[in-house]
Amino acid sequence: MILYVDMGNSFTKVYYGSDLITLETSNIENEINMLDNCAFLLEGAIISSVSINHTSTIYNYIKNRFNIEPLIVNKDMNFSVKYPENNELGSDLLALVEGAYKRSKSFIGISAGTATVFILVKDGIFMGASIAPGMRISFDALINKASLLNDIEMNGEFSLLSNNTIECLRSGAINGNVFLIDGFIEAIKKEYMEDFNVYITGGLSTLIEERLKSKVIVDKDLIKDGLEVLYELNGGDHL
Repeated sequence: MILYVDMGNSFTKVYYGSDLITLETSNIENEINMLDNCAFLLEGAIISSVSINHTSTIYNYIKNRFNIEPLIVNKDMNFSVKYPENNELGSDLLALVEGAYKRSKSFIGISAGTATVFILVKDGIFMGASIAPGMRISFDALINKASLLNDIEMNGEFSLLSNNTIECLRSGAINGNVFLIDGFIEAIKKEYMEDFNVYITGGLSTLIEERLKSKVIVDKDLIKDGLEVLYELNGGDHL
């Protein structure tokens, strides 16, 4: 069994077999013992992390608890996709690209999380990316900066225009991100003159899926599948 770890800014997802454990990244020191039951026939591990301050916690835990040295996703690994020498794509996005590449050799990959990231791969070559503030972080920043606004949930009913403050905020955050995503997809397809497959993943992808005009494939397994590929390409011997 292999542990596939996707450590984000907010949550850390640990995949083993057909199971998934989700930990709160900022509290991972207290929650990491939830992985004790993953020890059965553990052969290896690979970690994708965008949280520098917490990577060592899960790395050392796996190494000491299971006597396995995990692979850490980094830009110097072997990849299926060709990148420029100055590649600075984050480890989670490197995994996302590998996962999407299993499905299509040319695609637009979108991560809808803390940031909203757009990635284009054409014929197996990384063409570039664009990074915008994510829906949740924009929503929270507005609430934190406006003293008259209370902490409210993004989930809930709303219309395009409203006279209710909470619904206005939801509409701005969600529709604003929907229009952003639709706009980027349309612009990329127009500039490169190709009708690319579009894959979207991330914690907020299901919140916007039905509101998008563009045809997209919501795939929660993109990063996990990409970690599997990277493990195999960089020393994994479980096959």
